[in-house]
Amino acid sequence: MGLFIHQNTLGMAAHFVLFPHLALLLAGYRNVRYLVGTVLATIVVVVFTASRAAVGFAVIGLGTLFVTQALAGLTQRKMAVGLAALASLLIVAPLAVSTFSNRFELSPLGESQYDERAAFNRAASFILEDYPLGVGINHYVHVARDLGYSERGGVIGFEGNRNNIVHNAYWLTAAEAGYPGVIAFCIMLVVPLFVAIRTGWRMRRTLEGNLLLGFGVALLVVYLHSFYEWVIFAREIQYLLTMTMGMVFGIALRLRVRDRARQPRSIQAMQLNAQSGLR
Repeated sequence: MGLFIHQNTLGMAAHFVLFPHLALLLAGYRNVRYLVGTVLATIVVVVFTASRAAVGFAVIGLGTLFVTQALAGLTQRKMAVGLAALASLLIVAPLAVSTFSNRFELSPLGESQYDERAAFNRAASFILEDYPLGVGINHYVHVARDLGYSERGGVIGFEGNRNNIVHNAYWLTAAEAGYPGVIAFCIMLVVPLFVAIRTGWRMRRTLEGNLLLGFGVALLVVYLHSFYEWVIFAREIQYLLTMTMGMVFGIALRLRVRDRARQPRSIQAMQLNAQSGLR
């Protein structure tokens, strides 16, 4: 875990690193040694987190990015990176299996008897039902534990469980900020994702456009991952999330300004050609 508070936090942080770098590698960025090293190191980090959600959503993100890049146009580099990724997956698979086996030997899942995530989700849904406008930010644990919602939801009675947070960022937001809060939260997440994908696809022939596609996949994977974790609200993830959103808007704005600057020149050239043709 290093300096991260939990393996799930590290796994989610890795999404912000993996996909933008892989997008640049597929797009033909020249600094291949740096990109390959970063991508491989990040994949190893994800595997060693032994987080099922982190590994699963990383695989989904890799598939999504490769499909997006293939639709944008296949190149020799994309095909080479794809084959290398497949070979790396075959090499890393035994390591992943070993990592998960070691983790679950020490801490068995036991989900057939008790599904903790489902219990937390039920508790949060009961809170939202009674408090449509939410119970207030950072009040989930107090309300769920002391007002009986955790017990109603079936959360096991150990202190560590009752003091924990619902493992779903959207249910957490809904319970604490109500319907208006979760709607605003979703809008805040969707807008930069839409900008990244729309502008990235329109400018897919440029490095900046491919970087935007990488950011878009990273955001998408983080949002999907947040259905199983609340750590998008952790300080470390907040830094990465806001920086990624800022870069998306900054790059998209720069590309738009550049595109608008080219349009008058092309119009002027067409007018000159028309005038010369009339002569």
